[in-house]
Amino acid sequence: MNQRSVVIVDADNLVQRLLMMVFDGLGFHEISGFHNIADTLQGLKKNVINPDLLVLDLHLVERQHYECLHTLQSIEFKGYIIIMGAGEIPALDELKRFNSDHLKILGLIEKPVTPAKLHPFIDKMNREIQLELESKLACLSAQDLTAGLASEEFIPYFQPKIDIAQNKVVSFEALARWYRRDGEVSPMNFIPAAEQHGLSFQIDMMIFEKTCQHMQSWQVLGVNLQAAVNLSAKGLVREGAGEHIEMLVNKYKLQLSSFVFELTHITDNGEIEIAMNKLRKLHAKGAQIAMEDPSSLSLEEQSQQALSFSELKIDRKLVKGALNDFSKNSQVESCVELADRLQLKSSCEGVETYEDFAIVKAAGASLAQGFFFSKPLPAKEFLAWVENY
Repeated sequence: MNQRSVVIVDADNLVQRLLMMVFDGLGFHEISGFHNIADTLQGLKKNVINPDLLVLDLHLVERQHYECLHTLQSIEFKGYIIIMGAGEIPALDELKRFNSDHLKILGLIEKPVTPAKLHPFIDKMNREIQLELESKLACLSAQDLTAGLASEEFIPYFQPKIDIAQNKVVSFEALARWYRRDGEVSPMNFIPAAEQHGLSFQIDMMIFEKTCQHMQSWQVLGVNLQAAVNLSAKGLVREGAGEHIEMLVNKYKLQLSSFVFELTHITDNGEIEIAMNKLRKLHAKGAQIAMEDPSSLSLEEQSQQALSFSELKIDRKLVKGALNDFSKNSQVESCVELADRLQLKSSCEGVETYEDFAIVKAAGASLAQGFFFSKPLPAKEFLAWVENY
């Protein structure tokens, strides 16, 4: 529940910055701000933003004569909505009508907005999201996933990673997508379902093999990029997992050094250690491994851990909005310094604006990834993007 995103729409800079601090304190993972509804709707239509929660200033909504709510309805916005106003908050009946027309309006809140006022709304949103997720998980059976695997419906999308010093595309992250005949299934739904039904390794390997296929074809065109690949710890514990990865790399005449592996969807410590031992064996043969922020470890533990890793990932939660947040800015700098001390590359996720990029560049980070450069793309579009960068 701590991976929620919110977009705040308010014309007042001070109000917007205060609300960002409030939502950061409530544990929201991604926090964005817009000063007008037109730009917000444009971002939603182009899928540049896709928040779990949209916080709208009532004055802006009324000025648009509720046109924005009609637009949100027409583009089938799936997130939740809170509308905030100063003084008396009118138009409850109008808003209830929209709520009945498939817009999930949590309610109206009076300014100034405080954590205490927000808590009931956030609790309600989290409960509904959890129920929706459980419902979708229940609908995704092992047979659904197996059928998707048999039809090879799982495909990789690619998001570029930029070498900041050279301003050059040097790698990408391969992200799993599932397109069925009846439409796209969100990774938030099918990845937990795959874990639940013991099919995460099969999906990981389908994504990995298709990534290898594309890398081989790109190399013929002179495009040589390193791939960041996510592997489920729960799937990697199975017998022969490491050998299967090596087999695929050799099958497509690639090198293990062309891959950075990262464990995801971690369960218990026993499985983590088994999975890490398999990655260490691949690392000994040239593969690279990414690690999350190890700042909670002692210096001795950091040094020992660093022997198995090549890259330190700096989470989007720290990068997003760091320009206006001294605490986040300091943490980004500390992570980069830690990576330098451990002789690791520092890779910053969630670089969505020029300001985000300026922060990670000033901190001396090695790599940057995010919507400021490109959203995840299918293979053909990704290749064209790289060639035109």
